Amino acid sequence: MNNNQDTFYDPVEDGAHDNREVNELTPEERARLQEEWKQELTKTEEEIDTLRRVLGSKLRHAQELKRKLGVTVWSEVQSDLAEGIKTVRESSALVPILERVPLSLLVYFV
Repeated sequence: MNNNQDTFYDPVEDGAHDNREVNELTPEERARLQEEWKQELTKTEEEIDTLRRVLGSKLRHAQELKRKLGVTVWSEVQSDLAEGIKTVRESSALVPILERVPLSLLVYFV
């Protein structure tokens, strides 16, 4: 394993022990390798659990800050929709279409 094992999972690197190679190991080597995998799995699951708890805490904190700022779910939806409409209106794909469509039809679509 590399020194980044605590921060980055590389499935290609772990692929060095495919089933064929594992089957060629002695029973003792196979047992040792499986024990390493179990320990790594346990550590990974603990890290995932920690990340979930931290993310949950951050989400609650963000919601509390939004509440204090008076930001509601409805105002967020409105803002997201307005931003989406603005993006569509400004998109390079829509501009040529808008140039060819009669102005009277644009009232219904934009």
